[in-house]
Amino acid sequence: AKAFVNQIDAVAQAQFALDSFATDSQVDSGLSAGSVIETAIGNLAYSGGWTNTEAALYDCASELAGADPSHDKYIFIITDGNPTKSRSAGPNSSCSSCKQHARSRAESIKNS
Repeated sequence: AKAFVNQIDAVAQAQFALDSFATDSQVDSGLSAGSVIETAIGNLAYSGGWTNTEAALYDCASELAGADPSHDKYIFIITDGNPTKSRSAGPNSSCSSCKQHARSRAESIKNS
């Protein structure tokens, strides 16, 4: 992930944000320079838990709402598996509604 940020940062004047998620989601670093995000990535620790992709997408969209409106915006999700929890569905290793909630949130963001 650090190499990915570094490569984008080398060719574009970009801002990045970092959100980690498992059972819950949290913004680890708001919109910042690539070097700040690379450090934040290096400081992440595996927390275990379920995979709440929908919550991560909500946090990412909220963070991007504060970005310069003249810049393109992208969300990249790096995960260890399929969604197994959502904001409205409890943890379940085969949670089909969790997947649908994440897809719906992603579509909503894409269309906004």
